[in-house]
Amino acid sequence: MRQQSEADRPGLHELREFVRLFQINRLAAPSPPPNYRAHVDGFGGLARILGFTEQAPLYNAINFSYCPYTYGNSTVVQTGIGLFWCPSDGKIINLGFYENEPGWDGSSMKLRYTSYAGMIGTYCIQGINGCDQRAAAPADLNLQNGVMIDIGLPTTAGGCGTIGPRTIAAITDGTSNTIMWAERCQSKLNDITGEFECKGWWSDGEYGDTSISSFYPPNIAPLPGYATGTKPFKNPDGCDGHSEGGTSYQAISAQSLHPGGVNVVLCDGSVRFIKDSINAWNYNPPNMTRSGGNAAAPCFPFSASGNGVWQSLSTINGAEVISADQY
Repeated sequence: MRQQSEADRPGLHELREFVRLFQINRLAAPSPPPNYRAHVDGFGGLARILGFTEQAPLYNAINFSYCPYTYGNSTVVQTGIGLFWCPSDGKIINLGFYENEPGWDGSSMKLRYTSYAGMIGTYCIQGINGCDQRAAAPADLNLQNGVMIDIGLPTTAGGCGTIGPRTIAAITDGTSNTIMWAERCQSKLNDITGEFECKGWWSDGEYGDTSISSFYPPNIAPLPGYATGTKPFKNPDGCDGHSEGGTSYQAISAQSLHPGGVNVVLCDGSVRFIKDSINAWNYNPPNMTRSGGNAAAPCFPFSASGNGVWQSLSTINGAEVISADQY
């Protein structure tokens, strides 16, 4: 790991301004009447930091009571935000796709994108106790081991309950050893399968939009079949098949076009460069349980091969001892 100058990291330093109580992702929110639906997309952490930037007027225009894709939030969703674009992610600059009636209330809008996402750690919500993955039960939410977690949806809004956001006190591994934000790369996503258009929406808290996992190492190379849209294996339980979010290992992983690694924001506010060669666990051992297979054995947290340094940096309380020469 090496530290870069501020000039090398346009956009990221603004994301360090709220480290006292960490922002939340919310995978679910209701849509407004008369087309009410309880479990649709929720706003992610990037939308919630806008009030700490020059985009405060845009933040004040958001109605967080409803999902992003409604007529009332359409002006917000259609706004491209340069703060969320990495210059190396060349295709993302001013990127927008106009969608006819993508809103849950039938509204039409242009969708905009981000080069950054919050780190959820190694655990993707499974959906237990009769609750689905969009509005999970607290017992499932409490298994999350990263910083930028889903806090759930209140029962009064059609969900199964909530948990509190992360605090600094909860990060017992140390804020200088825990990832808060990481780069994602829109330019690497597959246009043939629709990933390029349907992942990376800056307003959305979904996996693959503003939530990413450390299950795969940074800048994982495309696996055989990726270019044609065929998957050599399914993603881990809890991600594959998740509505809109986790069907692409490229979309749910830290990615960049910087040579040799990715930038991350740690919970102490520092921005670091993580090399692609960082130690990571074996993400595809012979005994891995996959979605659609043995559903009785979810893979998160995956202890059979042990945490790598990459996974240890992504979690808050694993009690790992990490030295600087390991990054």
